[in-house]
Amino acid sequence: MRLFFVLLISLLLTMPGFCGEPIKVGVLIGPPFVIKHETTYSGIAVELWDAIAQAIEQPYSYVEFACDQTDEALDSLGKGNIEVLIGPLSVSQKGLEVADYTLPYFVDKIIAISSYEYLHNVLRFIKLMFYSIGGIIALFFLVFIFYIHLLWYYERQHATHIPHQYKEGVTYLFWAHVLMGHHAEVPKTWPGRFLLLFKTASFYVILIILNATLISFLTVSLSRWADPIQSLLDLEKRKVGGIVNSRPYKVGKSLGLRILPFGSLQEGLQALEGEQIGAFLADLSQADTYLKGEGRTNLSISHYELRQDLYSFATHIGSPLLKKINMQMAELRKNDIPQKICKGYLNAGIKNCEL
Repeated sequence: MRLFFVLLISLLLTMPGFCGEPIKVGVLIGPPFVIKHETTYSGIAVELWDAIAQAIEQPYSYVEFACDQTDEALDSLGKGNIEVLIGPLSVSQKGLEVADYTLPYFVDKIIAISSYEYLHNVLRFIKLMFYSIGGIIALFFLVFIFYIHLLWYYERQHATHIPHQYKEGVTYLFWAHVLMGHHAEVPKTWPGRFLLLFKTASFYVILIILNATLISFLTVSLSRWADPIQSLLDLEKRKVGGIVNSRPYKVGKSLGLRILPFGSLQEGLQALEGEQIGAFLADLSQADTYLKGEGRTNLSISHYELRQDLYSFATHIGSPLLKKINMQMAELRKNDIPQKICKGYLNAGIKNCEL
């Protein structure tokens, strides 16, 4: 029995484990970064922090802050009441005064949610394709007509088959090139030969551009063109909504948009589906999480971005934890851990973890 206790104590002393007092980690509630489940938490920031804490063998306990208590959480960090702050936390002027920020782990964007408008935007898609391809074809004919006229001018005195009169000569060269690809004789003059080389090279370049343009239009996702929000001008033409006093709401007001306040994302999307508003401003992470959880397929996250923000963790100024966290953050990126974590919470915003 004594031998058993000796072996057990030796094993415990040699096992790796967390040492020291648990540090207090502030969590800003805000899905999908910090999601509260009664007495536990999950989310992108929580899973990422848990991986870092295990790597540096640091015990910790959580101190909760509501989503609108960022300033209070930063004050608590500055006073030393907590040692790390995680969640949907972007770099701010106030934060820089009291905290050091880690390497970013997510790029969040302010976007617009809208209903799909296939008919209207398919017409826009066709119109843009017509203008693009039409412009290339017009350039093709412009180069061709330019070539025909100059070739007649330089070759009319040297080629036996080219009429000397302007109208007959140009007409002859036009139909000869259209039906046979060239006229009967090799150009006799140096300007004529240069024009032939210029025409051939120009046509090859134009055909390559035309082919690339067609491929790009045929392979582009139709859902992108079904999105009615392609620019700020599209938002200015309609009423938009936003959660009152949220970052997207304030950005919308600063841009001069006709923005209506709502109490929640759910309320705003109900107004959007009821056509009371034409778009709803939200953070990409929030919109993606909600639409994925609800299984909504009738609403679209726009590709147009009003603003971007980098999300990071924060420590109090001069904390020795900063270097350890950054080293582990870089190591996790090498193994694509942030992207793997994001896949469990996001659809459209997974690439925003690829920093």
